[in-house]
Amino acid sequence: MTCCRLGTFTLRVHEFLQASHNCLDAHRTHTKAALYDASINHGFDGMKDLIRKANTALGNSGQVAPVIGYNGITESAWLQKFLEKRRDVLAADSTWVEAVDRVAAYEKQRRVGNWDLGTALRNDVRARDCWGTTYPASGYTVRNINPDGTWSTPSSYTYSCQ
Repeated sequence: MTCCRLGTFTLRVHEFLQASHNCLDAHRTHTKAALYDASINHGFDGMKDLIRKANTALGNSGQVAPVIGYNGITESAWLQKFLEKRRDVLAADSTWVEAVDRVAAYEKQRRVGNWDLGTALRNDVRARDCWGTTYPASGYTVRNINPDGTWSTPSSYTYSCQ
C-alpha cells in the first residue's frame, strides 16, 4: 500500500496499521491506535490535519507525517501534542465535546507507558483528570479492557490520569 492510496476511508484496521507504519512513521501500537481512533472521529483528512497541527506545535510545520525523531522529538512527546490538538478540536465542537474523555484514555496510557497495549487498561479517566481544566464528563461506563479484547466492569474505580 502506498501513501497516495490512503485517501479512501475504506481502510481496514490491518491496512491502516500498515499504512501508519509505512507513511505516518508511527512505531508503537498505542500511537497507531490513537491515530486510528482519530481517523474514525475526524476522517482520514481530519486526522492528517491533526498531525499537521501537532507537527507545527513541535516546530516542523512542513512535515506531513509525525515528526518522531526530528530534532530529538520522542514518540511520547509527539503523541502528547497530537492528543492535545485532538482534545482541543473535540472540545470546540458541540457535537463532540463529550468525547474528550476518549482522548484522555489515550493520554493516560501514554503517561503510564502502555505503548504496546500489552497490559490491561482501564478507561477510568476523564479529560479533566489529565488536563486540569473543566471539560464535561462523557458518562462512559468504566471498563477493564484486556489485550485480547475481552472486558469486564470493575466493581470500584478512582478517576485518574496516572
